[in-house]
Amino acid sequence: MFRDRSMSVSISRYATPTVLPACVQAIEALPNLHTLQIVRTHERMSSIFKQAFDGHVFPQVRTISLPSNAHNILRCCPEVRKVICNNRMDASTVVGAIGKVCKKVEEIEGFWGPENVMKSIPPSLFLLNPY
Repeated sequence: MFRDRSMSVSISRYATPTVLPACVQAIEALPNLHTLQIVRTHERMSSIFKQAFDGHVFPQVRTISLPSNAHNILRCCPEVRKVICNNRMDASTVVGAIGKVCKKVEEIEGFWGPENVMKSIPPSLFLLNPY
């Protein structure tokens, strides 16, 4: 039996009306998918992700690695335990998404941003990996 534990994706702006719905369908079709890694996205795709992923839930995802502009995907992963911000941009939007939806996060990695945003991260998470 094939065990679909992780999925890595790099998404460009090319054909997003076709590619993103297919990506959502692929994630939904993999019930054993535990790790989702969005390797790279275009910097101006935040609202496109919100549209494509809105209303979907991926309860099987426990670890997610994504650039900060893909933060809307987090809203689909309420059971996520580990969040990795894999670009060196302000992670404020990722912190906001975690605070609203991802209440079970136990570990974070690669986070940086304005001091007031970093202070909003629960100390127990920040001490695990103070990036």
